[in-house]
Amino acid sequence: MSKNPLHVLRIGLAKLNDSVKARKDDLSARHVDNDAVDSEVKPTRKEALTAVFNLQKYIADMNEPYARRLEGLLASFGRQTRLEEVHAMETPYITEGHGDNPITTSFGIHTL
Repeated sequence: MSKNPLHVLRIGLAKLNDSVKARKDDLSARHVDNDAVDSEVKPTRKEALTAVFNLQKYIADMNEPYARRLEGLLASFGRQTRLEEVHAMETPYITEGHGDNPITTSFGIHTL
């Protein structure tokens, strides 16, 4: 028996909403200003990607045009969030050497 995709989406969003509410409650319990809680709390990247993954699994076997469009949007969302994560990373540097000529290594690239 096939479930309605909108019903599955509503269930997924409800779970995500419950997770956000739990985080808001946690912040409220720490005596954080409620206005700041409403504006700052959002699902984590991991929670959002988990929801995307579950939707992708659900629509994988559907042969409907809306499922293909949604599949493309979800894939684009996943790529964009991963790209943002990579851009937020800092390049680690290791400096070695003595005196005025340190050797700086960044991912195996040596410069003098």
